[in-house]
Amino acid sequence: MHARAARTLERLGEFYAAPAAPLDGDPAARAVELFREVAATVPAYAAFLAEHGVDPATAAFADLPLATKESYLRRYPLPERCRGGRLDANDTVAVSSGSSGVPTVWPRSVVDELAVARRFEDALVHSFGGDGRSTLVVVCFALGSWVGGMYTAAACRHLAAKGLLADGLSSIFGALWSVMVLT
Repeated sequence: MHARAARTLERLGEFYAAPAAPLDGDPAARAVELFREVAATVPAYAAFLAEHGVDPATAAFADLPLATKESYLRRYPLPERCRGGRLDANDTVAVSSGSSGVPTVWPRSVVDELAVARRFEDALVHSFGGDGRSTLVVVCFALGSWVGGMYTAAACRHLAAKGLLADGLSSIFGALWSVMVLT
């Protein structure tokens, strides 16, 4: 099995096996861990930090330089903004709407989607009690193939596969029919 496939399967297994939206650990510590992992594995980010005199081993978030489209995204080639400096280590490339004049692209992997799915899960469980009842999420914003629409759809697919969202087509079509009849 390819190493990327093995990593993806391992992370998917961890996500699906985890209880619904656990309040796992210290969010600040997880953010620092992610920052250090990215600084160590993404060549462009390591160079960006070095140019600004930031040592990832000791830096506090207040010390980090602001990464903008101009200072970071447009300055470094896309492969250098990927883990390991390899574009082919990703599964897809998300594209912004281009509202600033030029669309921006972000390399993404299936594993990257799980962090977004976890945040959706947090909101559904801790704000709406979605783990205690059948829940239908209807995404009504027009983001299509752009990054927001893709990520929202992917997160909801992961949560449905985990059993958190409406179970079965009859629930979905019943809810949609109710909405159509009431409007």
